Amino acid sequence: MYETLLVLVMVTGLTVLVGFKSTQQQRLTAERTFWPVWQQMWTAGRQWAMSHHTTVNVSLNAQQHFVALYHKHQRLKYLEIPQSLELISMNGTGGDIDAAGVAQGRTLEWYSHISKRWTYQTFQMGGVIFNVEDEPFQRPVWVDAP
Repeated sequence: MYETLLVLVMVTGLTVLVGFKSTQQQRLTAERTFWPVWQQMWTAGRQWAMSHHTTVNVSLNAQQHFVALYHKHQRLKYLEIPQSLELISMNGTGGDIDAAGVAQGRTLEWYSHISKRWTYQTFQMGGVIFNVEDEPFQRPVWVDAP
């Protein structure tokens, strides 16, 4: 009887442990997948703005965990931000892409609650270059991009 109970406790414990690790791995994969998909979405937004000779509005809603591209009130692209990523700070004001495909340079600071690492996403050269850097520690406030 005790042996059966011990085996059941061990099996249950291992099942819970494996399930927890599997969920964390799925969340980490979702985070890693997010960056190239967003880069592709950003590039498509720039191309759309240039080909249609108009401004594309970029909406980053950290509370509701999504990024969207709009033209006037028409949604062009939509991407969910993984729940485990938290936007800590963002410099600059406007995030729109103008008719020439140019956007204000900026750096977004993200924190992953899964990997416990800091990610710095920079838009440089008028938004042409989109760079993502993963670091183990938070950068000092005065450091923007390397």
